[in-house]
Parts: sequence; C-alpha cells; structure tokens
Amino acid sequence: MTQMQHIQTELNKANALLNAAIELINSGRIVSIASLSDIVNNICRLIKEEGYARCQAVEPLLIRLSDQMDQFRLVMENQLKNDDESPLY
Repeated sequence: MTQMQHIQTELNKANALLNAAIELINSGRIVSIASLSDIVNNICRLIKEEGYARCQAVEPLLIRLSDQMDQFRLVMENQLKNDDESPLY
C-alpha cells in the first residue's frame, strides 16, 4: 500500500466513524468517538511525511472530513439542547 493509499484509507475510516456516530446519535444512542483523535493524528502525520504538495489529491477528502466533523458537532449540540429542554421526572 502506498502512502497516499494509506492516507485515503485513514480518511475513509474517520468519515465512516463519524457517519456511524451521527446515525447512532440521531437514533437516540450514546456514542464515543475517542478513536477519532488517533485517526486524525495519524492522517496529519502521514500527510506531513508524504509532503503537503504531494497530498493535493486528498484535499477533497480532507474537506469532506471537516464537513463531517461540523455535522457531528451540530448533531451533538442539538442533542444537548433537546436534553436540556426535556423535563425531569
């Protein structure tokens, strides 16, 4: 596996993790995305090793990951807002 393929695999793992987390939260489940930090750190390390100029091809995947993170944040904020508005019994 080339370095670029490895980067793409890691990006796909991060996106899959966020997609699954969003779906689970939307269905009322509690999730942990603790492993996301390790995946993102690995992506950053791999890109730095490969060289930023050579990684232009993965820019769309990086943008997609950033968008996924934003979407996850919004889902979490909405869940917290809904929890705050729910009456305690």
